[in-house]
Amino acid sequence: MAHSKPSSLAIFIYKYRQPILSSLRFLIFIVSILSVSTFVFYHGFTHDELEKEWLRNTNRLIFLAFIINYIVRLFLHRNIARFTNDTWIEAILLSVILYDMISEWLFGFRLLERFFDHVKLPYLINFYTALIQLYLLFLVGKELIKAVSRSFSALKLRPATLFITAYILMILIGSILLMLPGMNKTGLPLNYLDSLFTSVSASCVCGLQVQNIATFFNTKGQLIILALIQLGGIGIISFATFFASFIRKGMSLKHQSVLKSVFDSESLEGSSFQWKQIILVTLVIEFLAALMLFVLWQKVPWTSTAQHLYYSVFHAVSGFCNASFSLFPDNFRDDTVQSLYIVHLAMATVVFFGALGFPAIRDIFSIKNLRTRAILPWKKWKISTQIALNSSLIIILLGSIVFYFSEESNLLLGLNRMEGVITSLFQIVNARTGGFTTVNLEQATYPTLILICFIMFVGASSGGTGGGIKTSSVAVLVNTVLAGLRNRKSITIAKRNINQHLILKAFTIYVIASLVVFLSVFILQIWEPLTPTFELLFEEISAFSNVGFSMGITRSLCDASKITLMISMFIGRVGILTVAYALSVTKEEANFTYPDTHIMIG
Repeated sequence: MAHSKPSSLAIFIYKYRQPILSSLRFLIFIVSILSVSTFVFYHGFTHDELEKEWLRNTNRLIFLAFIINYIVRLFLHRNIARFTNDTWIEAILLSVILYDMISEWLFGFRLLERFFDHVKLPYLINFYTALIQLYLLFLVGKELIKAVSRSFSALKLRPATLFITAYILMILIGSILLMLPGMNKTGLPLNYLDSLFTSVSASCVCGLQVQNIATFFNTKGQLIILALIQLGGIGIISFATFFASFIRKGMSLKHQSVLKSVFDSESLEGSSFQWKQIILVTLVIEFLAALMLFVLWQKVPWTSTAQHLYYSVFHAVSGFCNASFSLFPDNFRDDTVQSLYIVHLAMATVVFFGALGFPAIRDIFSIKNLRTRAILPWKKWKISTQIALNSSLIIILLGSIVFYFSEESNLLLGLNRMEGVITSLFQIVNARTGGFTTVNLEQATYPTLILICFIMFVGASSGGTGGGIKTSSVAVLVNTVLAGLRNRKSITIAKRNINQHLILKAFTIYVIASLVVFLSVFILQIWEPLTPTFELLFEEISAFSNVGFSMGITRSLCDASKITLMISMFIGRVGILTVAYALSVTKEEANFTYPDTHIMIG
């Protein structure tokens, strides 16, 4: 059977395909850097009309480069039908942009803008412009992530080190953006340390503020903070997935086991477990939360529907991520929302689910598990889910009771019983790392403040968006203490033995967390000799546990104290064990054991 001779075009594509694609990747990388620079320059500073026109022309050239990139990739692809099927959305958007550019070049105006004016919907042009800018950022981000992924793949670093590096890069990028004069209402550059503090607080979903984001930052600055909150809230899992996805093939089994330990899962698949489901769950809960808030606070005197929607989305994201950042100048103590108790219950619910943890949410609410338990009613939740849910409910219930009776004649004075119960519940739920508050904690009694310190230190559940030493660690510690008092050798929870390795890990987390808090308070007291020690302790626990509660001293702290709190926030967010894995020196374990000995304990 005779074979047809390949065409000159096919030979050309076969011969030069890879060199062309490599050159194109390098060109798009350079264009992406230019695009990010112009985008930041455009939104970060004020410009005259000449500069704006120059920036618009630059953006047109950038889009033209992406259009050429798409056409060349289409032409060189081995299966054009599959390529178009996989990139049809990109093709449509780039076609619209190209059409808009050609119409402006030929007629001197954008046809889409004229169309929106003609149909009496001129405001849609702003939506279209924002959509195009977001799409450009998406294209740029995709190319930069590919480039960074290839670079990181070549680095011989531990997964924990890569994870911490990614968080640091996110914080630094956020601090640079927030420092720009176009991000705040004053039009002047923000002091870098305050910008860095805000970026760390947002990325670590803490909420401590040296500048009130509601009054100091404009909408662009607030959106940067919101993006940092969202990335920080799900970052501990999404970053794990991101790195595992491009370094897994080149990792040894030893490195995979380290990554497994860092993210406290049973396998590498567990550390990146169903990350698409995690993102989906996040988006669904935040959407439902935004919708719920949009409906419930209709009585707030909004200036427009856009502001109403913006506040709903911002607080839904901040609430689920347990970030405690609010667009109300005085948080939920603000006069506009302080008496909206139904809103308080809604926010408490959102914060609770964020602190409960993705593994527990998936175990309880996933369709597959619900269907399985409907068929097999005796099938229980996982032990970790039972610990997360039961310990959370116990802490909230007991904490709310203590708060109510401690503050009945103080912070709750003048409220009826239902209002007092909701107020107590709201503070305790948020003390677990939510950080929103409807009362002035500076006026709380010391028993209440000590209770809040304990709840903050315990924090949220494992795999959630909150901080603290986690409810699972406390459950293991409590059961270990009880077993010691009863002189029992085995530690059991829900009729299951707890591995000695997990007990050692829980004690390690507790001891190191205690040392970090103690050492930080010691340092803070040196730099703030006139500030009462308890206020510094409260601030430090709030920072380490990523809560955001404050007794009003954050803005008055000196630079060294702010740096101390930033370090605490960072350690509390990325995790003590992650930092330990990144800093530890690997040593081979000996193949022998030493003889047992006896020492006096107690």
